[in-house]
Formats: sequence, structure tokens, C-alpha cells
Amino acid sequence: MNKSGLKYGILLLSLLLCFLPAGAYAGNALSGSFTVVSNKIILAVSNPTYTSLTLTWDSPQNTPNWGPGTKYDIRYSLSPINTEADWQAATQLSNPPPPGPPGSPETLIVIGLNPCTVYYFAIKAADGSGTWTPLSNSPSGKTLCYSGGGGGGLPPAYAACPLTLAANMQGNVVTVRMTTDGVLCATCLAKDAANKYTLEIDKDAKAMLAGNVVPLLLTCRESSATLPTPENTVIVSPVYEFNAYSSAHETTPSPITILPSARLLLTYDPDELPQNTIEVFIANYDTEEGWLALTPVPGAVAEIGKAHGLLAHFSLFAVLAKLQEPAPAKFEVSNLTVSPSQAQLNQEVTISLNVANTGGKSGDYNLELKIDGTVKSTTQVTVAAGASQIVNFTLTGDTAGKHQIEVAGLAGEFEVIKLAKTSQINWWFIGSITGIILVLAIWAILGWRWLKDRKKAAPAAVASADAPADTPTETPDE
Repeated sequence: MNKSGLKYGILLLSLLLCFLPAGAYAGNALSGSFTVVSNKIILAVSNPTYTSLTLTWDSPQNTPNWGPGTKYDIRYSLSPINTEADWQAATQLSNPPPPGPPGSPETLIVIGLNPCTVYYFAIKAADGSGTWTPLSNSPSGKTLCYSGGGGGGLPPAYAACPLTLAANMQGNVVTVRMTTDGVLCATCLAKDAANKYTLEIDKDAKAMLAGNVVPLLLTCRESSATLPTPENTVIVSPVYEFNAYSSAHETTPSPITILPSARLLLTYDPDELPQNTIEVFIANYDTEEGWLALTPVPGAVAEIGKAHGLLAHFSLFAVLAKLQEPAPAKFEVSNLTVSPSQAQLNQEVTISLNVANTGGKSGDYNLELKIDGTVKSTTQVTVAAGASQIVNFTLTGDTAGKHQIEVAGLAGEFEVIKLAKTSQINWWFIGSITGIILVLAIWAILGWRWLKDRKKAAPAAVASADAPADTPTETPDE
């Protein structure tokens, strides 16, 4: 091979080496886009007891085509769950915890199992669009056996307390043994994973559902219910819903009675308390009576951010803050104005004033308008705390003269002016005078003309009397 061929060969090999990593990366990126591989949950079983097993796994990671997770579906069987057919035939666990942040560890105690029995488990997770992860592995676990009982029985302590009461606090489950008549054989201390609340039921306390049925499951979760509060009271924590069930899984909740009462601790953010808070307490909500404060726990040490109370029944619970009673409504009346201050007879007059509420509550205020000491009008106004309102009275000035006004201690006056008679009466008067003047003028003119004519006629008559008789005049013949 010549040098030119060697050079081209080296160049071609270099180009191939440059493109290999990119091709490998592209292949990895392509394979990573399939949720079937990346989101498969790896499940483990541990911590067996006579009637329970503990499941652990990591919350699935988000991918471009899946996530975040919104719910789990967990199932168990007496045989491996390796196919979709196995999955459909398996028993579904109720009330699994919601998925945590991607990659976070998850734990669930499965209760109500039979002793000395092998159980297989599997899990799937769904995101908000309803897309499910692939079927997980199917690990198994065996509950404890008691050899002294003759194969598969329970030890004497379990025999005296054969039932298991589970408390599921938003996915954080604790169990305690219980007698067949509902008496706890140990203290039940149940908390949620975030330590927002704690339910503590003492050993030897008795828990019983309606109809003398023993509870097997207690649950607590945050509620989205929007509930009214008493006046001057606000809710400063989430509203928690506690329920009790007669089975190890959620079915239909039943009323429960716990004697002596259990202790409930709820937390709240002290920075969220209103400035005028005077008391913080736990209350339960009754559909007929509203919020009812729980009895405080005797001897409980008061701590900022924590509230304690005794409960004997389950319901909706929350931390409430009682606020200082606001000052009552207080009214100030000002700016009395009269328009117009001088009116004609039967003209409307408007009297205005400002009513301000300087108190801490909304209230009603009654106003009484007096004219010359006599009540002419009344009205009632509702003014919110810190607000003001303009109030107007309207009346007709039907009596001439000055009139005194009094409203809420404020005084003023207006005057009604009485005008002359109407223009029709004046025209009659003016017409009469004008007519008389015209008649007199006509008479004067006629009299003057008559006197003038008479004066002319008098000399003519005298001359006619004094003149001689006319004689004919002879005309000479032409």
C-alpha cells in the first residue's frame, strides 16, 4: 500500500471512531424513551409478623412519556404474579399511599394476613393521563409461624389478642394487637410521614363500631371540604378526615367510639395565624352544630405550632384560631348640607349628610329628620366597618319663611320665599288700567275735536247774522 492509500485509510478509520459514540448515545436515548423499561418498579418484601408483611420500593422516575405518578395499584396472591392474567386474578389492596417524589423510598405494611403463609405481591403506578407502568417483579414473603401451637397457630400473646388494628395515616401504617371485643393490647401511636398529626390510643382502651362491631382499620387523610366557621374564627390547618372500618381494607366507614378518649395532635404554621388571634384549639365538625372544640388533653404542654385534644369519635378535624372580638359599630354623622338654602314655595329641598362607621363591625344606623321640631322623615342605613355613606332627605317647602333643620344632632336651616300673585291676576289689573287710559284718551281726543269744531262754528254764525242781504248783480249785454 502506498502512502496515499494509508493516509485515506487512517482518515476513514478516524471518521468511524468519531461517529461511534454518537451512534451509541442515540441508541441509548432511543431505548430510554420507552417507559416499559425505565418505569418498572422493583418491589421488596420484609419484616414479617404473624399477620403482616412490609413492602418497600422507590417511586418511579419521570420520563418524557410518563409522569409524575399520581396513584398506585398494589395486589397480592398466594401464587406468583408474573402475567397480566395473574395480575387480574390477584387481590387488590385498598388505600395505598399516593406516590412520593420520583425516586423517593416508599413503605407499606400489609395487615390482616394469615400466619405461616406465603404471599406474592406486585405493583403498578399511573400518572395523571392514566398511563400505567409495566408490571413489577413479584417478590414473596412468609408470615411468622408459631411452632408451639401445632403448626401455623399464634403464640399465647397473639391468642389473647387475635385481631390486628391498623391505623393508616395517609400511607404510613402502624398495627397493634386487639382482643375480640375491641380492647387494645398495646398503645397505638399513629403518625403521618410528615409528622403533621398524631393519633394516640392507650393500651386497654376500647374501640367499637356501631352495632358492637370491632374495627380493623383506622384511616386519616386531608379533606378538600370547605366548611363554614363561627364568627371571629378561622381554620389555620388542613381539614383532616378520620374514618373507621370493620375490615382490613376500606369499604364503608362506620361510626366509632373510643373509651377512654384518644389523644389527637395537629400541627399548624404559627406564621399563618392572624395578628388578633387569642386562642388556638382543635375542633371537630358536626353537620348539625358546626365546629365543636375538643376537650384539651390534661397535662399537655402548650407548644407553638401544635394543638392537642381528646376525641372519642371520628369526624372532620382541624385547628381553629379564635380572633379577638372586633369593636362594635360606631357612627359619626357630619357634613350637613341644604340645597337650595333659599327655595320658592313648593320647590324641593334636598338635605344631605355623611354617615361614617368608625367601629370594627358592620351596623345599622337610624336617622330622623326634624323640621321646626317635628319629625318629617326617618331612614335606616347599613354601613360596613371603616366605610361611610351619603344619606339624602328630600322635602317640599310648602310654608313660606325660615325653617330649622335637625338630624343626628346637626342643625341647619332653609328659607321658603312667597312670590307675588301669578301673572294672570297682574294682566287683569294691567288690562283694566290700560282700558281706562284708552277710554280717557279717546274721550279727550273726541272732546278736543268737539271743542275745536265748535269754536270754528261760532264765528261763522256771527258773521252770517251781521252781513246785509245779497242783491242781484246785472250783467251788461255784450
